[in-house]
Amino acid sequence: MSDRVKRIFDNLEEDVDAIYIRNSTEPIVDKTFFYVTGIRSGLFESSTAVLYPDRGMEVIVPPLEETSAKGYGLNLTVVPRRAEVSEHLKEKFKGCKRIGVNSPEVSYAAIKDLEKAMPKAKLVDVSKAVMAARLVKDEEEIKAIRKACRVVARIAKEIPDFLEEGIKEVEVAAEINHRMQKYGALEPSFTTISSFGKNSAEPHYTSGNKKLRKGQFALFDYGARVGRYVSDITRTYACGKPSAKMQEMYDTVLEAQLIGIEMMVAGNNGKDVHTAVDEYINGTKFKDRFIHSTGHSIGLSVHDGGVIHSLIDQPLEDGMVFTVEPGVYLPNYGGVRIEDDVVVRKGKAEILTKAPKKEIISV
Repeated sequence: MSDRVKRIFDNLEEDVDAIYIRNSTEPIVDKTFFYVTGIRSGLFESSTAVLYPDRGMEVIVPPLEETSAKGYGLNLTVVPRRAEVSEHLKEKFKGCKRIGVNSPEVSYAAIKDLEKAMPKAKLVDVSKAVMAARLVKDEEEIKAIRKACRVVARIAKEIPDFLEEGIKEVEVAAEINHRMQKYGALEPSFTTISSFGKNSAEPHYTSGNKKLRKGQFALFDYGARVGRYVSDITRTYACGKPSAKMQEMYDTVLEAQLIGIEMMVAGNNGKDVHTAVDEYINGTKFKDRFIHSTGHSIGLSVHDGGVIHSLIDQPLEDGMVFTVEPGVYLPNYGGVRIEDDVVVRKGKAEILTKAPKKEIISV
């Protein structure tokens, strides 16, 4: 049994005889299929991983995915037609009374296939155990995330080279996306946010045709998918010399982020990290203008199950990877957010997105 599969079973709240991981087709994609198989490329439509507590894992794929699946040392079965999958599962699940399913990621059709194969078995939601396992990355996963972080950090250093007064938000977003793929990304890990002026006060703004003018913030939030794993970074710049107000906003957010990163060590709790960041910002003139969580876990997904917020109990363990991204947002004026990806370690957090931020960069 692989270490990843073992971690899932170790995190179960109640025992099951087997776990059913089904990757259908976009948009119903279960990243856990790739987590347990280690398959690094390919779509793997209509593919299944069956995990057992005592005899490893079987991977079931259709013929169009057979070539992509070879070379990973998997216990592989090729089933030509979807109609035959139910019969195959019926044979494999013989004697199983409790079958675990990763419920948020399983389609209705896949559940019906499973119920058809095993009408008397009880289906048990194991999604909490799956996410608990995925939260703690192994060194191979951290290495993959590090590659994705290098791509976005490189671009953050280059943005001042092409950011200029008069450029449109969508033009900068397009350039960022182009450079991500040029530097090795498969695709952006989410829709790139490019926001100027008052638009930067909207954390999840959709880039438009607004042109950059002097005296405005320019905020960019973007991420790269390299292989299966992702990164997520935000940097905020100023067009022209920043005003005293802009400088104060930036300095406040930077200090809040440094406080948060310093606390991202094994043994701490994410809720305490958020509380410290929030209290610092609320002690400045920007009270109540930090309006979201301090961070979220990343991995195979850009939101990979964990959240850093005062309302969520999130013990930090060695190997977890989170964003730390406080912000200050003033409606009709602008916003500042600074975001880095960090690995939780026992002594000191490791920053993966190594890009300038000590001072607000003017263009």
